[in-house]
Amino acid sequence: MYNKWVPILQHSPLFAEISDQEIIKILDCLKPLYKHYQKGELSINNDFNRLGIVLKGELRFIKEDAKGNRTLVNIIKEEETFGEIETFAGTGLKPMLTLAEEPCSVMYFQTDKIIGHCKKVCSFHKTMLINLLKIVAFKASLLNRQVDYLGMKSLREKISTFLLETYKQEGSKTFILQITRYELAEFLNVSRPSLSRELSNMRDEGIIDFYRASIRIIDIDGLLKAVSR
Repeated sequence: MYNKWVPILQHSPLFAEISDQEIIKILDCLKPLYKHYQKGELSINNDFNRLGIVLKGELRFIKEDAKGNRTLVNIIKEEETFGEIETFAGTGLKPMLTLAEEPCSVMYFQTDKIIGHCKKVCSFHKTMLINLLKIVAFKASLLNRQVDYLGMKSLREKISTFLLETYKQEGSKTFILQITRYELAEFLNVSRPSLSRELSNMRDEGIIDFYRASIRIIDIDGLLKAVSR
């Protein structure tokens, strides 16, 4: 029953370095919850002990204040994960609304099953746990780095600096972003359309290439030139 979702899960940072067959074994072991949202469906998401991956469609997270004013917090697209930090933060967080802009399918993993002791002691289960810790650590580190980016003048400089830092951390010119495009725009303090437009410009100039969450640096000098301006 899980086979049809493997091509999607392959591109998730949560399943990095895990083969197709190992993904199926993990799903059989963890028995994730599958949920489908209808277009326009609005619901309260206050379950902080589950990690989610969007399998199809787009899910929006919205905060609502006491006056009923709503603010868009994040947009999660196909293959992207959410709830990594919230699952470890406990129930002190305020619930958010989830809105499906289109028919949306989501797979939810119960966190205690991921971090708990697997009776089979599977090596790929450990890899999944390490991937989860990397995602959480990466997102937490963004908070410490965000101040440095506020002083950068151009969007190109911000993007180039971010990609160079990630390249040094990963040790590879090809890597998978651990955050969504919306989260990256928020981190760089720019609009998401502006970020997408500049990334496309950099791809057209042969500096980078990308496919969904995967980024490949083609021209290191091009990035360094933008940073040294």
